[in-house]
Amino acid sequence: SLFAGCLLSVALMVAATIVATLPIIASDNEHQLQEEQFLSSSINFCEEDFQSSPYIAEPANTMSSLTCYVPLALFGLVSTRHGQRAKRFVVIYSTLLAIGLGSMALHALLTAQAQGGDELPMLWFTAAVGFCALDIIFHRYNKTIWLAVLVAGSAVIATATYIGGRHDFAIFYMLFSVYCQTMIFSLIYITLGIDWESISLHEGLQFKAAVLYPLTIATGWSTVLAVWIWVSEMLYCNAVMQDGAFGVVVAPFVWNRVVHPMWHFWSGMLAFLLIQVLVAAHGVQRGWGTPAIEWFGTPFVVFRQDLSQTKSQ
Repeated sequence: SLFAGCLLSVALMVAATIVATLPIIASDNEHQLQEEQFLSSSINFCEEDFQSSPYIAEPANTMSSLTCYVPLALFGLVSTRHGQRAKRFVVIYSTLLAIGLGSMALHALLTAQAQGGDELPMLWFTAAVGFCALDIIFHRYNKTIWLAVLVAGSAVIATATYIGGRHDFAIFYMLFSVYCQTMIFSLIYITLGIDWESISLHEGLQFKAAVLYPLTIATGWSTVLAVWIWVSEMLYCNAVMQDGAFGVVVAPFVWNRVVHPMWHFWSGMLAFLLIQVLVAAHGVQRGWGTPAIEWFGTPFVVFRQDLSQTKSQ
């Protein structure tokens, strides 16, 4: 099943993260950072800071950013050269790559500047996804340019608002929530509200059953897991790490080295699957061919037709 493919993708990310992280946490750190004033980010995470390296604050969180967002984004950028030539997807995958690089910087340094490098691309990614989703919904009205101007303007305002209040995490949370709600409601409408059978009864039914519904369901489950993991870290970090809730051996290790990387893995899968929904819907509307789901390290959408017939927008 599609979700089984997602689990296998996450397993590959876990294995890569372990390989990348072990040399760091196995090294001796004789220069452990003691001064809290070096850490200027407005948010911190469960992994203990600078316990294994004087240069990387959170090794597991840093390496999981590298092994999750970056490969998915690069894979997507390569796929845009093989039939998915719409510039919008190049932009979306590029912002996902920026999230990965920014997340690495944040977890390695825990500075305000690095935090901006993580959170600003998250706003840009959700804005770009929101534009693509709305353009699919309003496709028959041919309002692409106006939607692009509107969403780009909102992204500029969001960026300025974030920079002005970047020391308050609540500002980012508010802006990100607005974009995420737009994405969620748009995804629901794309799945349930658009009459895909109007293109062709047989092809529309096949598209929904074989591509759209499986991708949307897998995206939904990835969302549930990602949110559950994030909430678990935020709610129970102090209780587990300081008060010994749930035990003093396994639980502290899990919250220290596992929980936030799992957020990276499932939020990365969520982002990538969401893009695949948009790729499939956008391609069907523009006659790219018959969409299908394949797996090569991660589930992704392909269009079965001659590339010379591919349309881009």
